[in-house]
Amino acid sequence: SGIIVGENDDELLIATNNHVVSGATTLSVCFMGDDVVSAEQEAAETASDSTGDVNVEDAVSAKIKGTDETNDLAVIAVAKSDIPADTLSSIKIAQLDTSDDLDVGEQVVAIGNALGYGQSVTTGIVSAKNRRMDSEKSTVTDGSDDSSDGVNLIQTDAAINPGNSGGA
Repeated sequence: SGIIVGENDDELLIATNNHVVSGATTLSVCFMGDDVVSAEQEAAETASDSTGDVNVEDAVSAKIKGTDETNDLAVIAVAKSDIPADTLSSIKIAQLDTSDDLDVGEQVVAIGNALGYGQSVTTGIVSAKNRRMDSEKSTVTDGSDDSSDGVNLIQTDAAINPGNSGGA
């Protein structure tokens, strides 16, 4: 899963998680509907195949533009010229905001491909902001001590299952 966060003259830029692309030798992107489900099914069927190639009609190849392992972020790019015209005309770029504008108590959604069943959406409520996770101790604090080497997190009860990684 990923979200389209930008474009330039030649490419669409997609944000996802680093662990989704880490170690990949090839990347394929499916943008819509049944092609996403077909890709998941074919990937599972070809997992033991030495080539690992997934041949889905509207899948396009992608390349990694940048990664940040510490924050588990990655940006990949797809050439616009590789995307079928009807798909490209349907694509919208996500309008992003900052977590500074997010309020505790606000409703949030998680969009992805949870557990490989196809597109999924789950909702939740923001219960806290600026939670700090110390990766060495695996502890969570209230963020009042910014001296720790950790990551500021948003705490929510939206269900995040395997496959939502990288999703909106």
